[in-house]
Amino acid sequence: MRSVRLRRARGSFAVLAVAVAVVAPARAVPAPAPAPAAPTTIAMTGDPLTGSFSFRQDLVDLLAGDVVRFRNANGLATHQPAERNGLWGLSVPPGAEAERTMEAGTHLIVCRLHPVLMQATIRVSPVVTVTRRVVRRRDRRGRLRSRRVVRTATVRWAVAGPADGQAFDVERRRQGGGWESLRSATNSTDASFSVAAGDAWQVRARLRSGDVVGAWSPVASASS
Repeated sequence: MRSVRLRRARGSFAVLAVAVAVVAPARAVPAPAPAPAAPTTIAMTGDPLTGSFSFRQDLVDLLAGDVVRFRNANGLATHQPAERNGLWGLSVPPGAEAERTMEAGTHLIVCRLHPVLMQATIRVSPVVTVTRRVVRRRDRRGRLRSRRVVRTATVRWAVAGPADGQAFDVERRRQGGGWESLRSATNSTDASFSVAAGDAWQVRARLRSGDVVGAWSPVASASS
């Protein structure tokens, strides 16, 4: 009889050990930050006597956080490169340079002093990364009970908050589906969301100031 009772007790203990299993997630190791890219220079050229002003590069593709350097290549005229809707603008004296760190969006650029002659487009895509970590579930004895992979998409559309009175809009969609808001009129620069194996998401972003909105960025993809 004693041996029967002992076997039952041991069986009860084994059941208890499974019931109190704990989750032991793997530690996520942060990826190193990418080195900043060298500024992209857009030269502003032309002869002030003939009025033949222009942006030397009229179409530039960048990533959020890249820097644009506007270089005034003539020695007489000032240029004022600006987003067409007035979301931002610079003034560059003759022979000088001015830089701007770009947020995601399609920036339609004009010179405020020469808007008909000087037009350009700067397309800035969000940066999307997908990370994977393994979560293991163990019981009190350390025995592995289950294992699963957690996938997270992180979207970065700027490296600094917007100017006073401005904000960002960010949308996402499953490839082939409709757009939905990820962040609306936010001051945040990034966001994360869970993705399933085989998912293919697309994201886009833009800068806004109240009812004045910039054009949407090129679409960036996140595949898991």
